[in-house]
Amino acid sequence: MIKITETLGMLTGIPQIDSEHIELIGLLNLINEYILTDKYRDQITTLIILFTTKLVRHCHTEEVLLVNSGCTSTVEHSLKHRDLVDKTITILENLNKHTCNDIAVLFEEMLREHIKIVDVPLFEEVRNELQKKKDKKVC
Repeated sequence: MIKITETLGMLTGIPQIDSEHIELIGLLNLINEYILTDKYRDQITTLIILFTTKLVRHCHTEEVLLVNSGCTSTVEHSLKHRDLVDKTITILENLNKHTCNDIAVLFEEMLREHIKIVDVPLFEEVRNELQKKKDKKVC
């Protein structure tokens, strides 16, 4: 399991979203470290609960921004968020049924794929729409 250190390709250009993504990645790295080194084994469940809580809040932040920008993909994106949260809850519920490496890989894939493949292109569109609205107000 490799620690996620490269965030450049995961930046959306929206400071709040990027900050939350980096925080989620930091938590994920901590969970991975605890899982792989068997360090603080008793705290892994607590960290996954914290990760889930922050993930839910982050999803809400993104969805509010999408609605405010007039993005037409809001419902579709919300469903992808729901899937991420559901997968995280399933991991938590089945923590003892998976190997530690399975859990670490699943978390990394979920987060990296969602941010790079879904969020970055979508929020480029959102940034453009918000800029257009801002430009109209200036005129």
